[in-house]
Amino acid sequence: MDGKRHKHIDMYKSLEPKMKEMGFIKTGAQMKTKLKHLKEIYFKCKRNNSVSGANRMSFPFYDAMEELFGGSPSADAINNRGIDSSSAQDNIRRNIRRIYFH
Repeated sequence: MDGKRHKHIDMYKSLEPKMKEMGFIKTGAQMKTKLKHLKEIYFKCKRNNSVSGANRMSFPFYDAMEELFGGSPSADAINNRGIDSSSAQDNIRRNIRRIYFH
């Protein structure tokens, strides 16, 4: 068994109780699959929109995915030596709700 894959599914399974508290009944495998598909769509959209002459492609969760997987950390985070964790948690909760209840 691939140890890396095993660790990832354990991470998703560890999120199950917290997701349940927030009202999302999802298994670790479901969350992993959902994120995998969202990442595929996000990177396809990002790649397509960077090509000159290509029709613009839209993705409803682009901003949320950009926050997770996009470029550099914001200058505010660097200047303030961190991010307000309560604000970051609120953003994560909001993005989870948008993704799962869209």
